[in-house]
Amino acid sequence: MGNVMKKKRSRIIEFRQSSPIIKYMSLLADAMYVGALWLLTSLPIITIGTSTTAGYYVMTRRISDRESSIFGDYFSSFKSNFKNTTIIYVILMICFLVNLYNFFYNPVGGYLGLVINAIQIILMVQLVFVYVTVFPLASRFDLGIKQLFRKSLILANKHVFVTLTHGALFVAILWLCFNAPVIFVIAPGIYIWLSSYMCMNVYRKYNPEMDKDKPSDAEKK
Repeated sequence: MGNVMKKKRSRIIEFRQSSPIIKYMSLLADAMYVGALWLLTSLPIITIGTSTTAGYYVMTRRISDRESSIFGDYFSSFKSNFKNTTIIYVILMICFLVNLYNFFYNPVGGYLGLVINAIQIILMVQLVFVYVTVFPLASRFDLGIKQLFRKSLILANKHVFVTLTHGALFVAILWLCFNAPVIFVIAPGIYIWLSSYMCMNVYRKYNPEMDKDKPSDAEKK
């Protein structure tokens, strides 16, 4: 049975590689599926970070033609990363709220107040940088919470153009959602899919063999 499934996945990969249109249509369908799973698992709000991580795990593998169960991959990542990514998400949200409060209710006036607000803006930018980098990183690398924060901060600033492109893509999709609310259902999956290309381009700079290894035993089943 395992050999049959392996051959079936190989044929799917070959078919997708032979036809770019079919490949991208298939990826679009995968992204829509991932978007639906993301919305479902993000309803508790506190799980948004974990849902995002799981979505990136699925889509970064899909664009590398690593075929297996979307549902299985998604919830395997969701389960294994739940603790760390939930803690990271909560920390980031608290930092965002504290930073916003300090910015809008800064009791210090004059020149010193302006300096403090400038520092708050810089901190907010860095928080956004970490936010768009840390969950994709957590999806593909087995790192502790401190390492994820440190490496995401370094990567976000080292590859600042990629980070800003992530932000521009997010704003563009958010704008589309406001102007065409019907696409809200698929928007998370589309964002994760498109930004996954940028993530993999960065990751392969440090690990050129990423996703080029042989499928694991779990993938062969």
